Amino acid sequence: MAINGVINGSDYILIIDGTYIMYGVSSSMQINLSTKDISCRETDNWNKKLLSNKDWSMSFEGKFGLTYNDGTTNTAHPGLNPITFEQIIDNAYMDQERILLALLPFTDTGFDPANPLWYGEAYISSISIETPNEDSSTIALSFNGVGPLIQN
Repeated sequence: MAINGVINGSDYILIIDGTYIMYGVSSSMQINLSTKDISCRETDNWNKKLLSNKDWSMSFEGKFGLTYNDGTTNTAHPGLNPITFEQIIDNAYMDQERILLALLPFTDTGFDPANPLWYGEAYISSISIETPNEDSSTIALSFNGVGPLIQN
C-alpha cells in the first residue's frame, strides 16, 4: 500500500508481536551497509571494496501508559493499547526473546496491522522513561534488528 504525501513523525505507531501498540512521539530507523576490502596488486594500489554485511536498528519514543488493576489504560489515544513498563522489562530482560517489530503510520482512517510500512525481528536493546514536570511521560525504546528489515 503506497502512502502519499508527507507523514508527520507523530503519526507513527509501533507494534510489537502484534499486540503491544504505542503511539509515537518520534522515531528513527538506521540501515547500515558495511564493506570489506578486496584490494590487491592488480588494483594499482587503489582500494577496492565489496558490500559485506547489512544491519538495521530502530528507536521509537511513544506515550507511556499504565495498565490499572481493572485492565483499563491511561492513554490519550483511545483504541490504542500502550505497552506497559512491566511487559517491556519482561521481554527485554527476563525472556530475552526476539520480537516482531512493525512501524507504520496511523492515519485518520486508522491503520492496518497486516500491512505495516516496515517490519522485522529484533531485540530490545535499551529502554528509557522520561517523566517531565507537568508534561506527558514518554518511553523510548531502541531495537537491534535480527535478519532483514522488510518494507511494504
